Amino acid sequence: MAKVYTIRLRAGFLLCLIGLSTTMTAQLVRGDYLTGKSLPRQDNLIRADPEIWLPAGIPDIRLQPDNGTMLLTWQTAWERDLIQFDIEYSTDNIHWRYAGSIVARNEWQGAEYRFTHTVINAERVFYRLKMTGRNSNVVYTAPVSRYVTGNARNAIPTLINNQTVTLFLNEAFETVIISDMSGRVLRRQQISGRTGRIDIELPQAANGIFVISLWHADISKNIAYKVLSD
Repeated sequence: MAKVYTIRLRAGFLLCLIGLSTTMTAQLVRGDYLTGKSLPRQDNLIRADPEIWLPAGIPDIRLQPDNGTMLLTWQTAWERDLIQFDIEYSTDNIHWRYAGSIVARNEWQGAEYRFTHTVINAERVFYRLKMTGRNSNVVYTAPVSRYVTGNARNAIPTLINNQTVTLFLNEAFETVIISDMSGRVLRRQQISGRTGRIDIELPQAANGIFVISLWHADISKNIAYKVLSD
């Protein structure tokens, strides 16, 4: 009886050790996820717990200011079912706005990406990446910031009269987006490269300061600026 009792005691002790080890591993993995560090043994972790799934190795964003623009570059260590990157920016690290998107290459060995953002009326800008993967899972990178150097291009000549925004374009933009200062989109219009005078009607109740965003086929030529309505 004493021998059998000893065997049971050892088996129970081993089971306790295995349970403790599993708990510590799960806590370590979840902590790594929250801090953005690379996760070990990705295949096993993805199958075991979908909540800690990542679409790519969390990249570090590098910022390079240049004459009113900010060049963002980043390198992923690996990618798995990654759909796209959304670039978001902020002037206070609290309220975030959309700057643009880049389709992911979804390469197993990772890939390098570049994005240029034109900065309007800001001395310091914060940036973060929103990574979207399978089943619409989303992961954000930690914010990074730099001070802006130089001045952005002059704003496009713009008039607002009788709830109509009139643009005078000499460059071929694809889309015009008009939003209020809270970031709410009031009008989005495809202009498909048209130049010259373009009129866009605003909602009847719209007034105050508007943000005009012009999207170009070359994302480095995107422009955003503020105008005041009558």
